[in-house]
Amino acid sequence: MGKTHLFWLTHDIRLEDNLLLHQASQCDRLLLVYCLDPASFKSNRYGLQGMSQHRLRFLYEGLIDLDQQLQPLGQTLLICMGNPVEVMSSLIREHAVDGVFCADQVGSYERKYWQKLNQLHPQITFTSGNASRLLNRINCHLHLNPYRLVSAVFVSASSTCRLTSRFQK
Repeated sequence: MGKTHLFWLTHDIRLEDNLLLHQASQCDRLLLVYCLDPASFKSNRYGLQGMSQHRLRFLYEGLIDLDQQLQPLGQTLLICMGNPVEVMSSLIREHAVDGVFCADQVGSYERKYWQKLNQLHPQITFTSGNASRLLNRINCHLHLNPYRLVSAVFVSASSTCRLTSRFQK
C-alpha cells in the first residue's frame, strides 16, 4: 500500500497557488478534509459567537464551490462536524494516514488541536506552512494528480461526516 496523506483545510480553502496542498498531493491517496468544530457555535466568555449564520453561509458556499472544483480532478471533499482532534484521529486510524498537512493555524484553539494531534500520533509526519508567505517568493500553480475512487463512506459516532473517499492513482 502506498502513502496516504490527509490535507486538513481550515481558513485557506484555495486550490490555486496553494504550495502546501501541492506538497500534500505527492502521494498515492489524498484525503481533503474540512472539519467544522461545534465549539465554534458557542458563545465565548465575552458573549461573542465564533460562527455567525452569515459566516456559516459564506463558508458553506465556499466549501460547495471547492467540492465542485475537486470533482473534475477525481477528488471529493470530506466535510465533518465534531471535535477536530477526535475527527482527525479517527481519519488517521481509519485510512492509515502517513502524513497530515495543514496551513499554519492562526487561532489559539486551532494551534492547541494541532499540537494535540502531534502528541497523539508521533508516528505520523505533520507538516504545516503558510502558503501566503511562501507565495511572496514562489509562483506556484497547483495541478493535483488524477486519483480514482477506491472506497467511500466513513461514519464515526463522535462526528458526522458527509462523505469521504479513498483515492488511488
